[in-house]
Amino acid sequence: MADFFGLPRELRDRIYKFYFEVEGGYAYNFSTGKLTSASGQPIELALRSVSRFFREETCGLALGLNTLHFSSEYNHSLQRRAGHFNALLGILEELKTRYLVWGVSMAGLFGDTTYAHVEAQHPQYTSLIRKTEPGYVFAYPWRECWKDTPSKTRQFVTSTLAAVAAHPDFLTLTENTWGWTPKGSGYDDPREVIVYNYVPWKIPTEEDIIAMKHVLGTENRVDDVKWNELRYLDRFKYRFSAASVAISFLESMSLVAQLQIRKIVLHEKNRAVAWSQCHAQGFIPFCQRNPKLRIERRVDLWKAILPDASGLLIDNENPRSANARPDPCDSAQADSITSGFHGQGCIASWIMEVMYLHSLGMPPQSFRMVIDGDLTPTQSTRIFDVAKRDAAWQIACEACLSDRRIWQTALDSWEIRHWAVYIMDGFPEALRAMTNGQSPVSCNFEIGPMPDTESLVSQGRTWTLEEWGHNWRASLPANIDTEVPSCSWLDLQRENTLPPTTPN
Repeated sequence: MADFFGLPRELRDRIYKFYFEVEGGYAYNFSTGKLTSASGQPIELALRSVSRFFREETCGLALGLNTLHFSSEYNHSLQRRAGHFNALLGILEELKTRYLVWGVSMAGLFGDTTYAHVEAQHPQYTSLIRKTEPGYVFAYPWRECWKDTPSKTRQFVTSTLAAVAAHPDFLTLTENTWGWTPKGSGYDDPREVIVYNYVPWKIPTEEDIIAMKHVLGTENRVDDVKWNELRYLDRFKYRFSAASVAISFLESMSLVAQLQIRKIVLHEKNRAVAWSQCHAQGFIPFCQRNPKLRIERRVDLWKAILPDASGLLIDNENPRSANARPDPCDSAQADSITSGFHGQGCIASWIMEVMYLHSLGMPPQSFRMVIDGDLTPTQSTRIFDVAKRDAAWQIACEACLSDRRIWQTALDSWEIRHWAVYIMDGFPEALRAMTNGQSPVSCNFEIGPMPDTESLVSQGRTWTLEEWGHNWRASLPANIDTEVPSCSWLDLQRENTLPPTTPN
């Protein structure tokens, strides 16, 4: 032992590295809540127990030398909790949006104080909020027309509602106004909904789910088979994201142990619950405390992102009613590849949520996302051809419709966003940065350069808004399948579907 201690520190460190570093790093086992070697074997740390000298000199080496891997695995025991969490968050979002764009205006609660709050805290929404006059709001399907980074919009809605709820006559004005607390809900104060804010990347307990259902009252329709896409589906495989699993693990560690970690890789191999696109926000405090921490999020294009560009196989097999028309589920729908079904976001939302991290405090270089198209690289390139085409149309549409030389009264971006040709605020610029290699988002397949928009702008100068929408849809490419015989789009759908239960 004395001979070992007599070795130069540099040589001892090389020996420690050989001992502690594991091929493939460490993998987190969600079932046991512990780290193992990548091969699933227990981690060997016996050397640290030999003496206090070894324990002190090797402190932090195991976590510092090995990359920590987390995956979005399916856990049947958490199926119902994850599914209810997903539905409840969605219903809460819809209820808050209804309060803001319908209830507030109908109750006459928009005033100078609210406008001042929006101008100070969310200036990009100022022109929109001034459009929400009584009656006018019904002219738009507002939930689909934010066309902004989804988590940014949710923060705006929650923040603005809090400012509105501070009005001294709030309860009096909302008591008998449509759009607020439904009769028989079991509670009389809608502020209970307004102040409730559960971060989507935190894995909930059963008590959290009960609390959410209490807040919603009669609005809780997660088990209503006739309800919309937010209901709970007992045959759909609900998963927590790899990001959520990693955040839960980090929160269970001591600060000393957290600061020893150098790299985390998140394997988002499947669709996950609770707006998983924004879950990287949960790493911001960890990265701020540990500037040496690097997080890489590897997101499967076909299994984690593109499912939002298709209807569900379950809905097609079991329609909600005899008259229901399920969304097509046999391929990635070309009109939804970028923006997602029902405006919920697909490729655009994943990219824009990463771009939003910096403004929330994520340190530069701490986080990157890789979109994984290994299942079928050629078809993955085709998918991004659609995304680039959509970005080009948005650029051209904005250029034409905001040009006063063409339009006597130029349209602002909120009026343009009502149309499918407008994907998401900032999306074309974010995609261009990706194609130039200047983005924290990259792909492991070829995506090529952005298309030129000059000819499209030239044609579009004479188009009306309706013609922009018609021509955008008329120029859509064909829907896209994997073209992998052993793993078609329907096969991917079946991977997320549980077999029907047989009655006893």
